[in-house]
Amino acid sequence: MTVIDVSNAPSVLMSMSGVGDNGTRYGSGRNQPGKCTRWQWLALGGGGGFENTSPLPSAVAAWENAPAEHRHSLDEIPFRGAIFVYGASSGPRWKGDENWPYGDVAMVTGTRLTPTWRDWDLGATDAAGVGNIAVVNAGTRYAQTGYRKPLGWLSSFGGAVLSPGGGAGAPITDTVTAPPTVPEEDDMAFKPLVAKTLIGQGPGTDTWIFDFNRMTYRHARSATEIALAAKLGAVVLDGPQPKDMFRGFTYADVDGKGIR
Repeated sequence: MTVIDVSNAPSVLMSMSGVGDNGTRYGSGRNQPGKCTRWQWLALGGGGGFENTSPLPSAVAAWENAPAEHRHSLDEIPFRGAIFVYGASSGPRWKGDENWPYGDVAMVTGTRLTPTWRDWDLGATDAAGVGNIAVVNAGTRYAQTGYRKPLGWLSSFGGAVLSPGGGAGAPITDTVTAPPTVPEEDDMAFKPLVAKTLIGQGPGTDTWIFDFNRMTYRHARSATEIALAAKLGAVVLDGPQPKDMFRGFTYADVDGKGIR
C-alpha cells in the first residue's frame, strides 16, 4: 500500500482550495457542502488527493474497506492526520433524508488528545456552517452530525496508509492521480435548530437545544456549543419558556438533567 506522510494534512485542510466533484473550485477554508470524504481525501494528498485504490463513496464505506489493522477503537489515542469516522444515523434525520446511512469523516488535528474521545479536536467540513471548514471537538461533531455513532479512527484511507511523519511517509503531492471511484453521497447540510433558555433549579439558567426536525431536545453543556448552534442557524430565545411549549419532544441527552 502507498504510504502518505499526513503530519501536515490538518493544516492543508484548514486553508485548502478544493475542486468539488461538480467541477467547482471552492476557496480557502471552504468545502463543497456534504462532501466530507472527498475533502479529507484531497487534504491527505496535500490538497490534490492521491491514487485511490479503495472505494470512498461514503464515510461508512471508507471504514468498511479499510484493513482491520488500520481500524482503531476509541480507546486508542490517534495521531495528527488520522481520520475519525462516524457511522450511520439511527434513521432519517428529517423527512426525505436519503443520506442517513453514509456517515461522516473528519481529520484529527493532534490537539486535545485526552483519553476521552469527545475532547479530540477534528478538522471537519461544514463545521462552521454549510460549506465552511472548522475545528470542533469530536463531541460537538457528534451532535452536529445528528448523533451518528462514532466508529473509531483510521490509519489508512482510500487504500493508502497514513503515516504520522518523521520521515516514514512518502512525500505529499498536489497532483491528482485518480479521483474517488464514486462521488460521495452524504449531504451534511444543517437543518435549523431552536435554542431555548430555561430557568434551572438553583442559581443561574440552563440552556437547551430543541431540534424540530428530530423532535428531540438536549442540554447544552457550554457557551461554545450555544454559539455554534446559533452560527448554524439556531434561533436563541432569551428567558424561561413554558414546559408545555415542548410537549411531544423526546429527551435525547445523557446527563440526566431533563427540563426543570
